[in-house]
Amino acid sequence: MDTRESKKILRFIIKEQALSRTDLDKIWNSSYGKHEAIEKNVHDLLAKLAWDFSPEQLEHLFDCFRESWTKASKKQQEKLLELIRRLAEDDKEGLMANKVLELLWNIAHDQHLPNEIIDQALSAHLKILDYSCLQEKEKTKLLWLDKFMDEVKHHRGHVIISLKQLKEICMQFHEGVFAQNIPRMPGPQNRTGVIDILEKKYELTRVVTENLCHYMENARKHKE
Repeated sequence: MDTRESKKILRFIIKEQALSRTDLDKIWNSSYGKHEAIEKNVHDLLAKLAWDFSPEQLEHLFDCFRESWTKASKKQQEKLLELIRRLAEDDKEGLMANKVLELLWNIAHDQHLPNEIIDQALSAHLKILDYSCLQEKEKTKLLWLDKFMDEVKHHRGHVIISLKQLKEICMQFHEGVFAQNIPRMPGPQNRTGVIDILEKKYELTRVVTENLCHYMENARKHKE
């Protein structure tokens, strides 16, 4: 049976609400330790089927991801990141995209991971915010900017990572002003507008400057 037939059968089972957690575990584990081609086929299958999952099944899929992540090799982690990013690519409602964004952000804060994996998680995080089909993409970006500023202002998490993502997301906004004949949406229309919001809301310049001074002071103490 090829993957197309498997997908049709499994989709029917899902729609009939007959796919159990045990079944989902078996599908997930069917690629473990197998050839790369088999692993890719299973991941492709899950990425397509996930759109028909119930919220409970989707949450269990994320549980499977988290469990596999802890024992995966670096190469396997790269493939898992690719799978989890794909789940968010075409998500218009935001259910999967927002869960994936949170998951990637948590991965980026794992101090035990190599820098390459952290960079890939951050890159996937930015791609979802920039290229996803989220209906409220701009609003989602602003919410994440709020989160980054909160971490920077209160020295939570990894400040350098937060500042880096903040800068990259600001760069995703249009640099100039839109032409007058183009319909305007509510909210900031360009990069300057976003920075202005952050300045008024969080005193962006002061907070970033203080963090930079704090970082340099710690660096000097470390050298001594």
